[in-house]
Amino acid sequence: MAAPHSNRQGEGSAKRPEKMQRAPAAPHHPQVDAEPSRSQLIPDTLKAAIEKERARLFRAEAVAGCLRVSLNETFSPDAGEPQYSYVAGVIEKMIGDALEGLDQAMLDFRELDT
Repeated sequence: MAAPHSNRQGEGSAKRPEKMQRAPAAPHHPQVDAEPSRSQLIPDTLKAAIEKERARLFRAEAVAGCLRVSLNETFSPDAGEPQYSYVAGVIEKMIGDALEGLDQAMLDFRELDT
């Protein structure tokens, strides 16, 4: 008896290739694969140093303010002396401006953390 014969072309003697298997996917490691957030690029030591300097500047600003008030109370326009309280006020303003810059930097850091 003759072997059954298929009328379809390509069937019969040719073997079908087995299903190709996919290679297993590489494991996902978020701490390695993901780029660090911008806040992670700023070291905690830098943030701590900025906070420490802000505290020093707050104290310096308070001292300059006290000096300005003290010098202003002892100022006598009739004595012909320079108004040193004005100079102390300028120093106080400069320190305050530096604090505002650092405050903005710290706010930016905190926004990056969220």
